Amino acid sequence: MLWEWATAPNVKREAIRQLVIFLTKHGWNWFKIQLNEVTNGNISLQAEQRVAVLATVFRLRTDESWDMIWPVLQIDTGLARSILLELAYHHQYSPESGIHQVSESKLIDLYRRLAELYPIEDDPPFRVGPQLNEPEHQGVLPRERVAEFRQEIPRILGGRDSQATCDALALLASEFEQSRSQMQWHLRQSTERWRMKAWNPPTIADVTRLLLHTKAQLVTTSEDLLEVVIESLRRLQSRITDTDNPLVYDYWFIGRLGQNNNYNHGPHHEEHIARRIAAWLQDDLQSRHPAVINREVVPR
Repeated sequence: MLWEWATAPNVKREAIRQLVIFLTKHGWNWFKIQLNEVTNGNISLQAEQRVAVLATVFRLRTDESWDMIWPVLQIDTGLARSILLELAYHHQYSPESGIHQVSESKLIDLYRRLAELYPIEDDPPFRVGPQLNEPEHQGVLPRERVAEFRQEIPRILGGRDSQATCDALALLASEFEQSRSQMQWHLRQSTERWRMKAWNPPTIADVTRLLLHTKAQLVTTSEDLLEVVIESLRRLQSRITDTDNPLVYDYWFIGRLGQNNNYNHGPHHEEHIARRIAAWLQDDLQSRHPAVINREVVPR
């Protein structure tokens, strides 16, 4: 019965919104069947009614209705502009709003569509205070609301503090030069918070060992391990060339080849050198860190 009232001719948009809000909250499993009919055009509605229904559902249940409403936003440009304008005007800026529940990839798609239909360079200048000269009953929703709603997307991404959202912000910053500074600001803030949350602090025992042994290192990431290996290779380089009994001949060949009287020099065979380096790493690192040294697979 409520749905019949909502789709009756000449029903005001605010009444439609309130009826749709009730149905999405208390009868979603039934109502999404009717929504599918609306998106497919199987239910005859006036243009304003259709916009009010789709925009209200998309605002409240963005993720659950995405697969039904998003194709409409991609195909019908005129309807998409009206829905997004309505959505922007009635969007609630709170973590409970539907847009907060969608994935990073969907937020990227929504930002792109908003920027396509309402270009960033056409945004009006920011104005403080209510815009009383643009009431809704005149049929003109404030263009400023669209800019505010679009700017809400990087704020949502920045507040999630994860690798996925940082990647999403970096992607949008690379695509939209006009809003790049805003994106980069959110990206910087989110990256700092994400690193703080993801940081796994060393234990008291680890800190004690580092204080007692000046040459000890805390290895927790692949970058830390790479530093350990590079330091060991630097010690190898010094051992090869800068000591009284250098190991240069273990890695380089200098001498005659066959019956040729001319001296020849060059590195030993790759596999021979690899064995030497692996042996050095094993001996050098084993005294400092428990380590297992493996070499690349050699097909035979």
